[in-house]
Amino acid sequence: MNNSTTTKDPITIEKRITKRKWVPSIVDWTKDLLRVKFDSTQNDLEKITRSRFNQIFKNKNLSFLYDTSENSRFYKFVS
Repeated sequence: MNNSTTTKDPITIEKRITKRKWVPSIVDWTKDLLRVKFDSTQNDLEKITRSRFNQIFKNKNLSFLYDTSENSRFYKFVS
């Protein structure tokens, strides 16, 4: 992962998620542990609205670390 970057900008994050057809989610039994759902096989994740995603992201003062490579799936929410 040589091309990593970090952002707090919700527009950048939304573009990154939308471009890859990922779905903003939470781990279903936690109600506030953010994740990104890649496909329908991830049954432990619950889809949430973008506004709820942004609210949790902001309330927890998180940053979005990701690999800028075109096909990379790497991401991490960090505090």
